[in-house]
Amino acid sequence: MIEATGGGLLCAADDPQALAGAIEELLLDPARAHALGEAGRCAVFERLSAEAMARAMVQVYAEVTGKPARGVA
Repeated sequence: MIEATGGGLLCAADDPQALAGAIEELLLDPARAHALGEAGRCAVFERLSAEAMARAMVQVYAEVTGKPARGVA
């Protein structure tokens, strides 16, 4: 999800110190925290909204059936 949206930080699993370090980074750099949040929000609304997912499913059905997609904006 982070790769798809650009809206977060990755840290090692099961490593509380890594998580604390990532949180600290964002607390010390509010502009970066805001930018990551905004990037994630924008990506979700653009690519992961119900409407976007419905368009993608219509395209998949069209490819599987060999019929042109209709009603896709």
